[in-house]
Amino acid sequence: MGLTAIEKILARYGLDITRTTLATWMIRLGELILPLINLLHESQVSYDVMQMDETTLQVLKEQDRAAQAKSRMWVRRGGAPDKPVILFDYEPTRSGSVAWRLLEDFKGILQSDGYAGYIAVGKRDGIRHVGCLAHARRKFDEALKAQKEHGRGGLAAEGLALIQKIYRVEKIARETKLAPDKRKAFREQHARPIWTELRKWLDAKRRHAPPQSLTGKAMTFLDNQWPLLIGYLEDGRIEADNNLLSRSANID
Repeated sequence: MGLTAIEKILARYGLDITRTTLATWMIRLGELILPLINLLHESQVSYDVMQMDETTLQVLKEQDRAAQAKSRMWVRRGGAPDKPVILFDYEPTRSGSVAWRLLEDFKGILQSDGYAGYIAVGKRDGIRHVGCLAHARRKFDEALKAQKEHGRGGLAAEGLALIQKIYRVEKIARETKLAPDKRKAFREQHARPIWTELRKWLDAKRRHAPPQSLTGKAMTFLDNQWPLLIGYLEDGRIEADNNLLSRSANID
């Protein structure tokens, strides 16, 4: 809610408080809450698993920037599993330098989507980078929807079906509330064979999809992200995707 809207709401109750005063209060509130944010950050980086994503944000009246310019809200989810901490940071840019700065104090497992801005952080000492299966699934889903408009399913349907089999394994592991070590063993028994099947399918079928088609792009993404996507199999604490972060932060 903007200051103009707050100003109008207060006016309806007979409170004549200027926007300048409201802005001063907001700045002061930000100063007062900073120690709490610092404590939350310390709690977040004390645990060695972190999810990170960013989403677009439009700021209409920002100095030296057009109203149509896209800014970013960077979101991190980490901390103890029973007390997760979610922090939001506004930045006018999507530069990888933002991810580097926000994760400067973190060591452990970083889970992100395939955005190149996370690559440098993922290679830093003390960081193990894993991927987000939801983004791979989304690309096959988009390709399948496009193909269905032309009355066919083909390779997109095949790839999506295999990915959905992996998600069914995850659903069982989640519903049975397996401890991390048992979750890892369960995935090793039930999910890894599907990944092996998916790898064989990708190697055999990739050349049949035009590289610039949606299916071709989905297959290329899957191939490029493969080492990161299968990283979750090595630790039962890690999710297969960033959906926990997306749902809790209400981002795409």
